[in-house]
Amino acid sequence: MFYAPGPHVWAIDSTNRVPTGFHHVNNVYADTAYYFVTVGAAAGRRVPTAATPAGSPSSTITTFTDRRFYEHDLTNILRSGRRWLGERFASGTAQDFNFSSDGQPALTDLVPGSPVRLRVAVAASSLGSSYFQASLNGAPLPGILPVAEILTLPFTAVANTYTGNLTTTLASAAEPRVTLSYTSTAANATTAGYLDYLELLVQRQLRLSAASLEFRSLDALRGAGTVGQYTLSNATGAQVWEVTNPRRPRAQALAGGSFVAYTDSVREYVAFQPSGSFPTPRLFSKVANQNLHALNLGGDLDLVIVTYPAFRRQAERLAQHRRDYNGMKVEVVTTKQVFNEYASGAQDVT
Repeated sequence: MFYAPGPHVWAIDSTNRVPTGFHHVNNVYADTAYYFVTVGAAAGRRVPTAATPAGSPSSTITTFTDRRFYEHDLTNILRSGRRWLGERFASGTAQDFNFSSDGQPALTDLVPGSPVRLRVAVAASSLGSSYFQASLNGAPLPGILPVAEILTLPFTAVANTYTGNLTTTLASAAEPRVTLSYTSTAANATTAGYLDYLELLVQRQLRLSAASLEFRSLDALRGAGTVGQYTLSNATGAQVWEVTNPRRPRAQALAGGSFVAYTDSVREYVAFQPSGSFPTPRLFSKVANQNLHALNLGGDLDLVIVTYPAFRRQAERLAQHRRDYNGMKVEVVTTKQVFNEYASGAQDVT
């Protein structure tokens, strides 16, 4: 079994260093995560079992905070830069969105009566005031999402943006469906609104109703040294790994669907059935061994030329020129080598 996070990640929101929620970080450079696998005679790294925490559990955890986002980069209204927007709205129209698309599993085992947090990021290009309104499963959410009008100045703004946080209580266990409507007071036919992204934080039961389940708990945080007991239902034959550091997963000692863990910080877990059905990774290519980190161990390297692979021959000519006529020590590396060394193969070194 191999645990592999995707290219888009979640970061923790906090107030005075106390975790309060999450926000997603969309990778604008890559939509695929790459991993290198070495096959050899030596045994690879194994997943160790985490040590059982000292002390008795002070809480029992049977629910968790699930997090979903919806973001489609469809339109670049500036026709420049990295800022892309999603679905377009004409004034007086509405659209529905759910969080089980784009390969995300269905939102099941929801907890009616629990809090729901929805973050909505929108934009509008309008010469008049405009706003969005949101509803959850047909029930209007309080407040509006106002977007300021663009200015008719020599350097006219193309659009303005607004991000709002909406909260409500989950009325039922039905899968969340968000409806957004857009209204503008401008008479201009070119007026348009756009969805940037949606983020949803919702409570779910700790129940393994699919082949795998990723979970964490904000509500269970109790401070340094505290311990809690996670109780997972429908977990016969399952395994649980802590994947807070995805490069160093640790198996949890699961007994009767429960395990004990520290509740001093937000910890990420994944539960899974080893016999379940999982996505199959795609093999891209073989990768030659390299070690760019060791290019300048002696501290005598004068120049590194980074080139697109198709231009390597020309880069090598330039490198040889510098060696012959300037006495410089020069190395040539390709962008592909840089991506492999510093971004696990993705075209993103951030």
